[in-house]
Amino acid sequence: MTVFIASLYVTSPASRSAPPHIQPSSFLPYTIDFEYSGRIGRRQRKPSPSYSAVDNSGLGPIDGRQPDPRRKLRLRSSSLSLTPGATTDDEKIFKGYDSQSAGEILTADDPVGPGPNEPRAVPWGHSRKFNQPRSKATFSPQPSILSRPCSHQESRDSFLDGAPGIMSKPPFGSPRALLADDDWAVKAAEQGHGGLQNAIHAAEEAGILQDKMWVGTLGMPTDSLKPKTRKIIEETLREEFESLSVFVSDSEFEGHYAHFCRAVLWPALNYQMQESPRHTEYDDYSWRQYLRVNEAFADTIASNWRPGDCIWIHDYHLLTLPGLLRKRLPTAEIGFFLHAAFPSSEVFRCLNSREALLDGLLGADLIGFQTEEYCHHFLHSCSRLRRLEVSANGVQVNNRFVHVKSQPLGIDYESLNLLRQSIEVKAWISSIAQRYKGNI
Repeated sequence: MTVFIASLYVTSPASRSAPPHIQPSSFLPYTIDFEYSGRIGRRQRKPSPSYSAVDNSGLGPIDGRQPDPRRKLRLRSSSLSLTPGATTDDEKIFKGYDSQSAGEILTADDPVGPGPNEPRAVPWGHSRKFNQPRSKATFSPQPSILSRPCSHQESRDSFLDGAPGIMSKPPFGSPRALLADDDWAVKAAEQGHGGLQNAIHAAEEAGILQDKMWVGTLGMPTDSLKPKTRKIIEETLREEFESLSVFVSDSEFEGHYAHFCRAVLWPALNYQMQESPRHTEYDDYSWRQYLRVNEAFADTIASNWRPGDCIWIHDYHLLTLPGLLRKRLPTAEIGFFLHAAFPSSEVFRCLNSREALLDGLLGADLIGFQTEEYCHHFLHSCSRLRRLEVSANGVQVNNRFVHVKSQPLGIDYESLNLLRQSIEVKAWISSIAQRYKGNI
């Protein structure tokens, strides 16, 4: 029995007496680092032996980019001060931290080790640590009706990652490079939900979870990968890292993640509605891409699900996935947990796709939220927007009862204690101790 964990991933249960888990999530805990093969326009070096390829037939160089760990993300001029509300030097001690070293956290590159609970924002397709393909995403519509005409690159850069309006893409372009299609290594991903990954590791170490399968994307552009390379990567992650890879086009992922999730859905969930009306064309485009990625997850999970397996879906990137899976797998046991906030019905109803999102969530058997307040907001939205019968414990949907519970994510003490040894944390301890020496 397996538990599928989907959070752009999927996992399974601890023992044969418990149901297995498939855990889908936007990003897998793993990504791929390709071997540098040469700069564009320069003589290409001979590729190294493949990580897992039997032969090199059909393989060739990838149009990619090199990372530059020395680059710093810059704050946009419209962002808040580094410490909002700070008025004295002591209050300003908590200034922003910019990584100077890609390997400053010793366990960061270990695919099976713990990682930061809150990984730093890394723009999709702009890794600061790994050699990876360049995005081939095509042009997308402008969001606001007040937007000035701009180039395709400017349009892409505006919504690459992080909370909209907070962080921009790295200020300098990375070197364009050739990457070896048959020489790569599996690395711990820069993106993803670190707290969830650490919780899964803790459950495994405690013997609670034994049979799991992550489900998610590689967290990088994949249009440049040849079919044989994709197959080898897919087989390696499945057999050695308990992971099912979901492949979508660069345009689909960028429309889903950078446009709908980060520019439409995330602000609404956090009570940050747009200041100017959005183009209908933009809303339609981003919503279509959101659905396509969710459908790709549904197809991957449905083709690997077996009777008795459990499916555990995570976060707002996959809100329609429970409903899509319910249509494909009517008897499957499906759980969903929202790590973000859920707003009041007055705010949620402002989303054009509000009914489809609620219907998608209600495909689950159990929906979990971080607080009782979020549970109340969700139940109220189901009552007001879908005219469904609700109670304090859930929602009645035809002949099914969907349980709704508050189940906040806990803390993995052991992994946090290990990460205390990182250079960054030691620097903070030293700085605070010196600043308040004799006062505490």
